[in-house]
Amino acid sequence: MEKPRRDKDESDPRVRLFVASSGWPYKPSYTPSRPLLVLSGASAEDQEFPGLLGVSGVHPCRRYAELVCAVVEPQHDCLFIIDVSEVASPSDWRSELARPGRSARMLERWFAKFNPRESTVLAFGEDVSLWAPLLRLNDEQRVSRMIVVGRAPPEGVAGLLAKAEVETTVLEQNSSMGALSEAVARGGGQGDLSLEDLYFVSVEFDIHRKSKQLVQDAANITSQVARLFVAPRVVAPASGGGFEATAAAAAAPVPVPAEVLALLEASPSNSAAAVQGVASHHLVAGMSFSGLVVQVFSCTADGDALRAELADAHGCVDGLFPKSLQSVATRGRFLSLSGQVVTVEGRLLVVASSGEPHRGLRDGYQPAQQGARNVSEWPRRFGCLVLRGRKCVLARSNEQKLYIPADEAHTHETAEQAATRALAEACDIFPEEIALLQNVAPVIVYESDGSGSAPVAVLTVFAALAVNPPPAGSQEDQDTVEDEEDLYDWFPYEQAMSLLLTQHERVAVTSLAAGVAAAVSACVVLPDFPYSFGPRQQACEAASLLLSPPPLPADVPPPPVPEAPAGYPSSTLRREKNCRRGNKLLGAAKCPPGCC
Repeated sequence: MEKPRRDKDESDPRVRLFVASSGWPYKPSYTPSRPLLVLSGASAEDQEFPGLLGVSGVHPCRRYAELVCAVVEPQHDCLFIIDVSEVASPSDWRSELARPGRSARMLERWFAKFNPRESTVLAFGEDVSLWAPLLRLNDEQRVSRMIVVGRAPPEGVAGLLAKAEVETTVLEQNSSMGALSEAVARGGGQGDLSLEDLYFVSVEFDIHRKSKQLVQDAANITSQVARLFVAPRVVAPASGGGFEATAAAAAAPVPVPAEVLALLEASPSNSAAAVQGVASHHLVAGMSFSGLVVQVFSCTADGDALRAELADAHGCVDGLFPKSLQSVATRGRFLSLSGQVVTVEGRLLVVASSGEPHRGLRDGYQPAQQGARNVSEWPRRFGCLVLRGRKCVLARSNEQKLYIPADEAHTHETAEQAATRALAEACDIFPEEIALLQNVAPVIVYESDGSGSAPVAVLTVFAALAVNPPPAGSQEDQDTVEDEEDLYDWFPYEQAMSLLLTQHERVAVTSLAAGVAAAVSACVVLPDFPYSFGPRQQACEAASLLLSPPPLPADVPPPPVPEAPAGYPSSTLRREKNCRRGNKLLGAAKCPPGCC
């Protein structure tokens, strides 16, 4: 698992790179030389710099467009806009100025992948403090010039700039565009370029699926950005490379398929997405259901909802009803419910969107006693143990304690979604870094604080494999030297067992190691990289034990080997089999007349 991996999923927060250029669209480079950089969406995002930047809250390419025209050279030059608005809000970035945290580390790792040399940075307001950790990375000079717009850098940041030998220029917040262009000294000059001369490219960093190398995916977004400048007219790329205004054409909405409309408009009781005919012991986090037949043990008003305790023959579950069901959700009545299973503070709840009276359970069966086998009783947490080669991932807490990443499910999450999210949040990676092993059973263990006062939490731990190889130069055959500044580390089995503080986590690691070893031995799981996680000399033994049939007692003779009938060649003897009435048959023999 290479950390962190950049993904294209629009729902995931990440650092984004936009490149505004003159002459022609930017082509990705693995080592941009002497680039001009600016940070967007950070601590200075909600501050105004009249005459220099556009208003806040718009697309970064739109806000910095006039700045690009003033500071880039006409022939071919670029301004790299590093957008961090998805990583954290401006207020959160300001909080990290005093104490860098997760967001600052994400920016630092991204900047190392961006890999510039001798950059010139335009730092607006307090953003200069966010650049301080990026001046030198891996003993290489990444920033050579810093142009600060606003107040002078704090004393500590100024000391870092001086130590890194970064040439620093400070401009007033109300400086003119001409003064900024002169400070940059790149030969642009205010008014030398217009919006029609600009190209815009979005660059994403990703890991190639086959070569596992870092690649840059560039997308020309010039036409999309152009629409941000003029309204109601659309600015489109002209044949000569610039922009020309054309009349806006109303885009026809994409028709929604009838099947999707049916799902959107269907109630849970007749939706094809709902699981039909469920019972209380079938309920899992995040599922939609229909036809849950239960008896109402109690029902009380709780604000705008009704809180109920329900039961069927298998057990009990807590539920929430809308006020519209108050007339039918009476004590002792049987109902057929449709709705969803949600998680509230770790506990499963049935949220019924509809319900109707039902005749009751199957004849001869009664509901469980009130409170018996209540699936809502215990809080549930879901975790993930990531394996690669001979090592596993353990997360590190603020108190430098190592643990298996786990968390309660969010309201509509499934168990697997909660497990992968817990891993991603604890280790600051993306879920695409790992693959859950669907053919390896998760392990259930029971958490407690040891005092007996707190309720036991049911912890389900899933096994997963890393999809990326170890970083080049990593020593996979040796124990890990911990990096206490990182959010996680890789540990071999023995080291992980010695570092985990709780018995239930050690049980989970041991059980999952044996389960994955069995799956690998059976060729049900095929790791991308050599796999050997587990106790020394025991991983393969555990797999063979799980795959081998149980031994026969000493007093039971082995089953006889069938002999070939007279005249039947022994070389063509086939497996013995039975007919439908139990008669022994050999090879292609048929039943005697009247047998079956």
